[in-house]
Amino acid sequence: MSRQSMKSHIGRGFQIGLALLLTLLLGSSAWAAVGGYTRGETGLLKTAVVTDKTLLWRVERSGLRPSYVFGTIQSEDPRVAELPPSVIQAFRLSDAFAMEMIPDQTALARMSAAMFISEGPNLHEMLGEEWFQRTAALVAQYGVPPAILSSLKPWVVFTALTMPKAEEGMFLDVILYGAALSDGKYIHGLETADEQVGTFESITLDDQVAILKDVVVNHEAIGHLNQELVNSYTRGDLNAIASLQSQYMANGDQRLEQMYQQRTVDDRNLRMVERMLPRIEEENTFIAIDALHLPGVNGVLHLLEQRGYQVSPVQ
Repeated sequence: MSRQSMKSHIGRGFQIGLALLLTLLLGSSAWAAVGGYTRGETGLLKTAVVTDKTLLWRVERSGLRPSYVFGTIQSEDPRVAELPPSVIQAFRLSDAFAMEMIPDQTALARMSAAMFISEGPNLHEMLGEEWFQRTAALVAQYGVPPAILSSLKPWVVFTALTMPKAEEGMFLDVILYGAALSDGKYIHGLETADEQVGTFESITLDDQVAILKDVVVNHEAIGHLNQELVNSYTRGDLNAIASLQSQYMANGDQRLEQMYQQRTVDDRNLRMVERMLPRIEEENTFIAIDALHLPGVNGVLHLLEQRGYQVSPVQ
């Protein structure tokens, strides 16, 4: 399994939900990031310097008010939350907001219930002593003790290890969600917690363990990649983000890569586009999803064009 496939193919909505659950588990303030917004708050969206690149795309068809698709990234880097004026304007002009998964109490409860092993061997037994200790040393950086680690499913652990450590849970998707609540917008999820969990549960246990071991081996490289992705993201450079993805696809288990690509990217892109269509047809909607779901022949932007919409970049 390649390093980039592990980083780029995990759903943003799921990563956010898992990060919030881990920070909650360890007693931080992530819950306030989700539930602490009230109507009438200001200053949730910050303005950045304009660049000649964009992650914002207008989706149009005759007779409809335009909707927007905006690529996001999970990072608490303050630069990520500084948005171009065009993004803030599109957000404010939209009547509705859609994201991969709404991180509300119901979704987090469903995910929490699915994180832990309920029967069969625990993670320590699956990995064996050496691999478990290597994994525990990395997960300790996230504040997860061995006793809890042993009860987590392999997909939960490898997902967590591909993410930057969450401090406050103030990711861009959560900030936009809070701003949508504050503005009283209609809010829609493109996937449910059960659907996102099901994506990972459909991977065999042996494959989950193989992926986890790969992530452990390449954890340092994943950290560097996270920073490269953030740097490209803050430049608004979708092409650079796509290029980073392709650079890390050359090495690894091709069977695992193809399976992972199909289940966690291509299939989910199709599902999310189908869920977008009623929103685009019924309301002008600001849609925030992982930037890595946008490009490519199987990407969301191309799929929308195939369905008869005009998709154009907004500077």
